[in-house]
Amino acid sequence: PLNSVEQHCMQMEQELSLAAELASQNHLDEAAPHVQNAEALWNHWQPKANMYLRHAELDPVKEAMEEVLARLKTGETEEFYSACCRARLLVQHLSESERANAGNIL
Repeated sequence: PLNSVEQHCMQMEQELSLAAELASQNHLDEAAPHVQNAEALWNHWQPKANMYLRHAELDPVKEAMEEVLARLKTGETEEFYSACCRARLLVQHLSESERANAGNIL
């Protein structure tokens, strides 16, 4: 399960990073497929993750992804960029918090 967390988080983070980069260049139409990919990754993985991760860790990511999708629909470039960055950071935090290392164990 821990490899699954890191793998899915890395893929989601990459897609959200690409979407944010495209948004920073005012290319929301090109960012949309990356958001859809991140959403598909999340929708596929999240039900399984509920079995072994705390909801307190998953819920902020779910909310952030919902905000990214909402901002994409409204076409608010700056807000979309911010939402992508926030979601990416939450996904990154999720991955880091589940990594088996001394800091997380102690």
